[in-house]
Amino acid sequence: MEPARPKTSKSEFDYLFKRSVLSHFSPAFIKTQILPKLKVSRVAAGEMIERSEVPDTVYIVLKGRVGLFSTEHQVGVVEDGRALELNRVVESAEQWSFSWRALTPCSIVRFPGAILHRGFSKDRELGTYLRRMVGSRAIQRFKHDLGLIGFSGLEARATITHLHEIDNGKLSRQVPKDGIVIVNSGELEVVSETGSGSYR
Repeated sequence: MEPARPKTSKSEFDYLFKRSVLSHFSPAFIKTQILPKLKVSRVAAGEMIERSEVPDTVYIVLKGRVGLFSTEHQVGVVEDGRALELNRVVESAEQWSFSWRALTPCSIVRFPGAILHRGFSKDRELGTYLRRMVGSRAIQRFKHDLGLIGFSGLEARATITHLHEIDNGKLSRQVPKDGIVIVNSGELEVVSETGSGSYR
């Protein structure tokens, strides 16, 4: 992956800022903090995508499809506007989980992960929201469900930010009748006057 900055159309960048993790940051923060450090690289189909040794850099697929591989087995695909293993950067992990291979010709955008964490320190609510989103498939599904019932992006973000974890032993005492329970892991049995059921 060449470190040069090839020409990229304005429409591609507009799409990036509207659909990627960057959409959560203010225009001023993007202009002053991210854009000066933003790098764009082209990767041919079939090539492995070069990256930092540790997850200290944010990589976003500007255009194309990237396969995630565990040994020789493909475990996922990342497409336009999506970040590559963003959870590892947000968590300040010690290593990446997968290798990355371009399935089609790709444009990859990257910038230092430290800028992401700097943004979290300026907007703690945003930091809480993104950490929860990248760290839990249950929360991701919940956001999707909120969209289906008419929540805007800002309303979904506020709802997810104000979620809090409850110990299983205290569940019956801490959840109000009109509250929402998300089973993040394990199994939950719900018992009522009309019957019972299990949720995972």
